Amino acid sequence: MTKTRGKKNAHTGSVRGKTPPVEPQAVSAPPPVDREQRIISNEPFHPANDSPRTKQAKQSVNRLKQLDIWDPLTSVHRKLCSLDDPDFTTNATTFVDLIFKAHAELKDIIPEFKSITDKPRLATVARNVYSNLAAEIASYSDVDKALSLVLVHVARTLPAPKLSQEDIEDNAHTSAQFGCAYYGNTPDRFLESVTEHDRKFNELDPSKGKIYLRGTSIVQSSGTGKSRMVYECRHRTPLLYVCVRPTTADGLAMKGYPLADRGVRAFFEEAQKTHKDLCNLQIACFLGAWFSELAQRLAKLPTQQQKHDYLMQLNRLDNNAGENPQRIDFFLTVSELASDTLADADRSLNDRDDDLFGHYIRSPLRRLESEMKAIITHMNSLSPHHTASATLPVLVAFDDYVELNVDGVDEVNNPVKSLRRAWNYITRLQSCAGTPNFFLLLIGTSFEASRLF
Repeated sequence: MTKTRGKKNAHTGSVRGKTPPVEPQAVSAPPPVDREQRIISNEPFHPANDSPRTKQAKQSVNRLKQLDIWDPLTSVHRKLCSLDDPDFTTNATTFVDLIFKAHAELKDIIPEFKSITDKPRLATVARNVYSNLAAEIASYSDVDKALSLVLVHVARTLPAPKLSQEDIEDNAHTSAQFGCAYYGNTPDRFLESVTEHDRKFNELDPSKGKIYLRGTSIVQSSGTGKSRMVYECRHRTPLLYVCVRPTTADGLAMKGYPLADRGVRAFFEEAQKTHKDLCNLQIACFLGAWFSELAQRLAKLPTQQQKHDYLMQLNRLDNNAGENPQRIDFFLTVSELASDTLADADRSLNDRDDDLFGHYIRSPLRRLESEMKAIITHMNSLSPHHTASATLPVLVAFDDYVELNVDGVDEVNNPVKSLRRAWNYITRLQSCAGTPNFFLLLIGTSFEASRLF
């Protein structure tokens, strides 16, 4: 029921197997055709105020205000804005009870509430949303709009569809393994090899050809050893990690761990429907959205330690049975931003690599490089065991990357090949910029994954 209301102001090296020796291989190719780069000044990625979630919140607020539970929900919302309130957990439980009471009406206004799960998990999501959005909520003078934003974030950050008890236990066991102490020196040897290859790339004689990109593939027949090894590297150098898995694997560790980052695969599936075979454009929009959103969130944090801590928290894969609400929120936001950007994209840019990648990637990359410098500086100030060498590149990892090719393998045109083209652009852009190098890691489990790289 609704009512009429007025406005108010207001581990081991592997979980299932041993980590195989990994030796990065330089990838060679004929030097790309030189083009005069066109720099397009207008930024294609909008600030947070124009994000899909904020827009949905603005569009929903008037209908939400008519709900019978709105007054008590607003009252609890005000209390939840005080994160240090000793009754914070109790208030979150009350908040969830009210959501369940109005579930039928809420899902008509915010469709994402249709996947509502059990109360304890929803309460966990609500607490995390209030913690993550504290600064943004405080900036609102209208409590209705602030609460609408919270509800949209809660709905879009809900866990995967309810799992069986066996699935939950399997997820909890597998995720816990990622938090165990890592025995052995495989990550150190891997990073030494990466650093050596990166140095050779810098010293390569241009007269003998140019490198195509800074990166390597890591392929293992099965198990999580390769992912666990790369995950451990986050203590040595900044790690930007994304996991792409088919939607049929959502929420199930037994079908692959780490769990798929919500929204990523769905973005590429939808992009192939609306912008079929424009793979360069799809990749450019996704990378630009990823780099832009991360740079923006890090830039809001005033100290190097806070930036470092945020990235480490974003990379947490070892608790909550594999569900990291902050990570879910982040990649859903990235995917939504990429979708909005793709919808407004100039399709003619798809065949002009440097124009395309320059338009969508250059500016976000430059801003993210600055944030990575700050994080590396902080890591260098820590104890020697956690030191990030100034010569180490930033690792950018795509796990189960073959799943980017949502329509299967096209030998000529597919998102993985477009990702390599984008990294060729990034490699050339960073070769003379004096910035941290971004080293691409493509993690796969099949012969096809090896062949694609």
